[in-house]
Amino acid sequence: MTSPSKRLPPPLPSSRVRRIQVAFGQLYDFLRRRDRRLRRIRFMIGCPEVEKVHRKTFRIFAHQGHYGQSVCVAGDIAYLPTGELYGILAHELGHIMVDILRRYDKHIWNDQDTADLAWYLETHIPILYRGKLRLEFLEDRDIREIRREAREIVRPRR
Repeated sequence: MTSPSKRLPPPLPSSRVRRIQVAFGQLYDFLRRRDRRLRRIRFMIGCPEVEKVHRKTFRIFAHQGHYGQSVCVAGDIAYLPTGELYGILAHELGHIMVDILRRYDKHIWNDQDTADLAWYLETHIPILYRGKLRLEFLEDRDIREIRREAREIVRPRR
């Protein structure tokens, strides 16, 4: 029998998984339209490493880069409000943008502030922080802009 700390979290309902996938897809497409250097990114929900860290420090819901260009999220991110979900994912995409910039200048440091700045410089949408846990979030008007642009990408031509 496994100890409670080693148990995997219960599987997410498919609607929650879809919510995370849609948010990530919209943010990725939004950023990709602004910077073509952004390549395909591996996206993983329920990565064992991020789940372990999330159980220890509840503030950590995601990380990036341990599978090359990748973003991994803990399943619990699905239960966050929309602003925080989009904010955390945007922040992780900011880290990937910093990695791209580091190809040209190795002196750039890939920390929290630099990731937020890289996202902002590409999108002109600020990542803000709020709440007791100081989680990243995006304003509702910015999320609407991202979603509107995502609909334009998907909408077939007539």
